[in-house]
Amino acid sequence: DETTNLYGDYSPGTNNYFKSNVMDAIKGIATNVKHGDGCDDTACAHYNKQEVVSQLHNVDFIVVALGTGQHVEAEGHDKFHYDLPGKQKQLLQDVLDNAGDNPVVVLLFTGSALDVSFADADHRVSAIVQCFLPAQETGVAVRHMLLNDVAGAVPAGRLPFTWYKSENQLGDINDYSMDGKTYRYLHDNVDPLYP
Repeated sequence: DETTNLYGDYSPGTNNYFKSNVMDAIKGIATNVKHGDGCDDTACAHYNKQEVVSQLHNVDFIVVALGTGQHVEAEGHDKFHYDLPGKQKQLLQDVLDNAGDNPVVVLLFTGSALDVSFADADHRVSAIVQCFLPAQETGVAVRHMLLNDVAGAVPAGRLPFTWYKSENQLGDINDYSMDGKTYRYLHDNVDPLYP
């Protein structure tokens, strides 16, 4: 429900009239919408499995919003790990284990790549969408993307940087050569998750 985590730390002032979030998007698609926070913020140090799992019954599809927000990454506040923050991976795993045959769409709200290789490899995940930090009209954009109801609403599948399969593929941060760092320079035996 909270919208501030959908803004990057360079976003301008916003107009409350235009604010929309993922819940607004889903409410614009479905009539019976269930919601379980699971985490009290994007750092996800405290996770309530029961709150999430209890919402997964009698549904047609599931949308899971994960990511960082300014609690985890911002200018001058870099994230220290490539993993999903806190217990977000466990949250997604619990959703997948309790989703039945319902399609699961994962929306990532981040300013950078995260290790989602486990979700990419899981056949129960129908789609993973990197939304970045889309700001005040997030709900409108997500609704159009899910419904493909306006021109240009479908994600093009292009990313501005390489997503590695794991933190192990990342080089030394103090090594400024490009050797082994982007899809153009990775060694033959290393495949990124998304080039």
